[in-house]
Amino acid sequence: MADYNINLNDSLLIVDNIRILPNELKVWINEVDKTRYVSQNGFQIDNILTSQVDKCRFQIKKVEGSDRMDYAPTIGQDIQMSYQYEKIFGGVITRVNKYLDTTGILVYDCECEDYTKFLDRKLVAKTYENQSVDDIISNINSTYLTDFTINNVDCNVVIDFIAFNYVTVSKALMQLADLVHFDWYVDYDKDIHFFSKTTNSAPFDLLDTDGSYNINTLKIKQDNSQVRNSIYVRGGEYLADTFTTEIIADGTRNIYDIPYKYKDLSCTLSGQPLSVGLDYIDDEDDYDVLWSYQEKLLKWKDADKPNIDAVMRIGGQPYLPVRIKTKNIASINVMADLEGGDGEYEFIIIDDSIKTKQGALERANAELDNYKNTLIEGQFQTYKDGLKAGQKIRINSPLYDINEDYIINQVSIKMWTPTKLIYDVKIVSTKTYGLIEYLQDLLLIDNKRIVDIGSQVTTIDLIADTSIETLNMSDTMTVAYNHPQYETTTINETFTAQSLDFETEFVVGPQTPSGTKRIFIVSGSRLS
Repeated sequence: MADYNINLNDSLLIVDNIRILPNELKVWINEVDKTRYVSQNGFQIDNILTSQVDKCRFQIKKVEGSDRMDYAPTIGQDIQMSYQYEKIFGGVITRVNKYLDTTGILVYDCECEDYTKFLDRKLVAKTYENQSVDDIISNINSTYLTDFTINNVDCNVVIDFIAFNYVTVSKALMQLADLVHFDWYVDYDKDIHFFSKTTNSAPFDLLDTDGSYNINTLKIKQDNSQVRNSIYVRGGEYLADTFTTEIIADGTRNIYDIPYKYKDLSCTLSGQPLSVGLDYIDDEDDYDVLWSYQEKLLKWKDADKPNIDAVMRIGGQPYLPVRIKTKNIASINVMADLEGGDGEYEFIIIDDSIKTKQGALERANAELDNYKNTLIEGQFQTYKDGLKAGQKIRINSPLYDINEDYIINQVSIKMWTPTKLIYDVKIVSTKTYGLIEYLQDLLLIDNKRIVDIGSQVTTIDLIADTSIETLNMSDTMTVAYNHPQYETTTINETFTAQSLDFETEFVVGPQTPSGTKRIFIVSGSRLS
């Protein structure tokens, strides 16, 4: 592979014995210099906030009479780009669109993603106990990845327990980062960075007088449409403390509703303990009353139905619905001052995976923290190099009446001239930056909620039987000239049964299968 290491102290850059000018953009495809093939039009690199995937797009045109006619980019080829002695992209071609332009020239429109893409080839199904984050990432790297390094992983925090249940490597890194409040990304040399969330400053501020940005391109937008400052949470159910409910019999019914589902249940009638069986499972003749957990019912036999005014006392641990409401008073007061009225903007979260009141409160507070403020975002253009997603940049502009810090959310790089780049920069306020991270966390939560297989991870391999089932048919037809015609069809089929010739094994408690008992046919099995 070509030597892509860049020494910023060198007066010039030498790659494969080729001298590169300071302002020259260089493009290598599968380690071969293809810079002269890349068209200025359509070239763009999108550097996106931290752990998100960076993307690149460029065009190659097959010009008649040139050596470009002998080259065509293909999916999967490695891409490296440098500018100003610095690598500005590294990744792989993921899509190629081929078409003729208006002049009849064949154009290859190439789309690329950085090496984060390769983190999602494998699924992590493993648990870790009492290990540092450094050791966990090291093990994930050696077990699931190829050609990646971890030279910039620095976190010695010990994790008591974490289970990765068939998640991609990038999702595993996100879970670790969320757990210890770190951040991560993959650089253009396939090195994983895992680091504390310290804000990096941009190499320059935006001023009106020094050419740090192109005048008239700076735009700042404020938006209150997303404000939420009063949150309801409707979660699942939690197991409450034991308490007792009384029901007065009417003397006519033998079925009575009870208010909740119970973990366990006891019942008395007029002070006498009753034996309680399970409806649809136990025989009603063996118990005084049957209990339906799902339907929340108690059922007596007609002959034993409670007398009028008899008191039924039902005790046990009920499952109660998680219901809370919380507000941010400061945000409500601000919105009332700005818009009038009471200033309250209500929002409801419905999430059955929330099983505790504390969990509901934390979910509501997270929503409040990230939606209580006015959304502020902006953009500008600049010719100055050095800006990257995640940097903090200060805007000090009397023209815009702004003097505050922003976070760079995205940097899009385009070719302004063959030797000069222009940067389209998107920025967000520091409060909005917190919202972006929060929304990323919600995506992670949704992914984790898809299936919960517990802390014990078991892999089941299904072996598809490649045997072929054959059906032979024969058809005989006798034709008479002067008589009615008769057609006879004979079907012969040979069936070979595969016996379930293994004894039943009875065990006490869970058992992990071992060995091959019987080949399981994925499609068409009588057991499926």
